[in-house]
Formats: sequence, C-alpha cells, structure tokens
Amino acid sequence: MKTKNQNNGQINDLNKHDTIAREDTANNRQHMRDLDASKRGLEYISYSISHDLRASLRSIDGFSHALLKDYADIFDSTAKEYLQIIRTSTQQMGQLIDNIIDLSRLSRVEIHPDKVDLSKLANEAVEDLKHNQPDSDVIFVIAEQIVAYCDENLMKLVFQYLIDNAFKYTSRQSQAIIEFGASDSDGDKAYFVRDNSNDIDKKYDNKIFKSSPKNYQSEKFTDTGVGLAVVQLMINRLGGRVWVEKNSGQGVTFYFTIDCG
Repeated sequence: MKTKNQNNGQINDLNKHDTIAREDTANNRQHMRDLDASKRGLEYISYSISHDLRASLRSIDGFSHALLKDYADIFDSTAKEYLQIIRTSTQQMGQLIDNIIDLSRLSRVEIHPDKVDLSKLANEAVEDLKHNQPDSDVIFVIAEQIVAYCDENLMKLVFQYLIDNAFKYTSRQSQAIIEFGASDSDGDKAYFVRDNSNDIDKKYDNKIFKSSPKNYQSEKFTDTGVGLAVVQLMINRLGGRVWVEKNSGQGVTFYFTIDCG
C-alpha cells in the first residue's frame, strides 16, 4: 500500500511532466511562428532584390537596343556585336533571376496530389509559347488524354520549362518539331517531351540537370543552365525522376516519371 507521501510525490511528478510538456508545446509553437516569419522575410527580400535587379537589367537592355537602333549608321560591325552581346547577357541574367527564385521556392511548396490532365497542361504551355512567339512555325504534337496523379501547379511549371527549353534549342531548325507523350520504362509509365534540336554533347548526358550555366549551353542560346535543375527538383518533389536520351536521328527526349501515391 502506497503512503500519502508516495502519492503526493507521484502527483508532483505528473504536474512537473505536464508543465514541461506545456512549455515544450509553447516553445514549438513559437519556433514555428519564428520560422514562418523568417520565410516571409526571405521571400520579401528575394522579391525586392529580384525586382531591383530586373529594373536595372531592363535599363541596360533598353539602352543597348536604342543604341543599336538609333546609331546603326555610326557603329561598325564589331560595336554592334558587342552591344548585342550585352543585350543577350542581360536577358540571360533576367532569366537566371527567375530560375533562382523558382528554385528557392520549390523546397517550401506544399504538394496537393490530384488527378491531372497532362495533355491539357502541355497544350496550355504551347499556347503560352505561341502567344510570346507569334512568328514561330514550330510543329507541336501533343498526345491526347494523358492523365496522372500529381500536383497540378508543379506540373504546369514542368511543362513550361521543358517546352520552352525545347523551343530554344529547335529555334534554328528549318522545321522544328516538339512532342509530348507517354511510354513504358522498366514497367513504369514515363512521360516525355521530345524535340529535333541539335544533339546534346554526350559528355553532358548526366550533368545537364545540375544548376551550372556551363551545362547544356551554347553561345547561340540564352539558357542559364538552372532551368533544368528546377525541373529535376520539381519532379523529385513529385516522387519521380527525370533523365535525357539522345534520339536515334536528331534531337533529344526528356523523360520523367511521377509517383505521388
């Protein structure tokens, strides 16, 4: 039989444990509030910096364009080439800023899996591209009724990046072709975006998804090398993987899988 002192000791221990638990809960809540405030602060700083950088880049690009247009009869070919390099570099930097902002946000995005019409998202990305490039005569081949269980917002970004990437590297083809479809890969369904662009050098096959501007980049194109790293992070968040293969003829195919189940 327990004595009165033993009972009082047990009650005191329970009260002590309860107090510690309440303090831990309060500390955890405060920690979450601090983290949330820190995230909001970082997002605000990122937005402010990117906004200011974009404004400066637009000025550099705009004045360079004005010089090329208004003083074309004064500048020789070398001066014009230098100004065009400045314009290309500022446009590339603007894209790099957008890519880095996307990359920084992806790790904090909540995933909301649902049944998603991938064919519809691919067509929307194509329509956006046609709107921004009205003079383009690219042939788009989009397979119909391809559906997957995934996060629609992330997949929308995946298509924007992959189709835009395919467009850039087919822009010098006499007849560019970009396709979206699905196939089987080792028993799993793999989705793909295929183009007839210039082949990627074999040495880049396993490197192009790393965020380096040296990978999959040419002087002919304004690619930052970060866009495909963003694609890989998005696909990883969706439980899948992404890889690239050279086509038997010309061009490359980007494959990706999804596993949000």
